[in-house]
Amino acid sequence: DLHVWFHGDTTLHEAHRLSHVVKDRILSAHPQVADAIIHIEPPPSEM
Repeated sequence: DLHVWFHGDTTLHEAHRLSHVVKDRILSAHPQVADAIIHIEPPPSEM
């Protein structure tokens, strides 16, 4: 599990797209990793 913080002005569509980019890069760089779960989060100051 990985929590990724996005600024409040990031659209859900863009955050979702970027979470796939992060996941793809993790899986490409670390072939021993079978899957990665990315959680889209607001910045801690907005929680």
